Parts: sequence; C-alpha cells; structure tokens
Amino acid sequence: MRAYNISHNQVKYELIEIPHNLLLEIINLTANDFTDRTASGSSRASVYVNERKAFTLSLDGSVEKVTILGLETDLCFYHASWIIPTFIEERD
Repeated sequence: MRAYNISHNQVKYELIEIPHNLLLEIINLTANDFTDRTASGSSRASVYVNERKAFTLSLDGSVEKVTILGLETDLCFYHASWIIPTFIEERD
C-alpha cells in the first residue's frame, strides 16, 4: 500500500503487490553491498534485476525495521487505486 498527497485535501492510495521472485533478489546481496552503518545502526543496499535498480533495501537499526525504498512499480502487480478526501466540506 502506498499513499500520496495529491492536493491539500486529497490522498491517493495504491495497492501494489511486490512479486515474490522480486523480493527473493535480496538473497543475492552480500555484506559489501550495504552502506556503512550510521550511528543509529542503519544501512542500505540497492537490489538490481537484469542490471536495473529495482529498489533499495533499508535496514533501520534504531527500530529494527526493514523498508523498501524507490520501488520500480512497473516490476510489480498493480491491483487498485483510489482517492480519498482528507476533510469533509460543509454543505449549505
């Protein structure tokens, strides 16, 4: 699930499925692929598919969270999108 502010009063949501085989590309990473750890213990590595950067894997050492950044969504399955207002306008 991804969310974007598209105006001051609307948010767009997208439901995108990351294929299992794309996530499995993580197993090809080595310790040398990761950036030096920051003071908080975080590090990142880029994942490539056919010499194309597919996403960045971020390991957040401060909260032990794994995040995928910069995902190339054309490598994924697009299921749906919708726009939701962030406030309700008053009617007369």
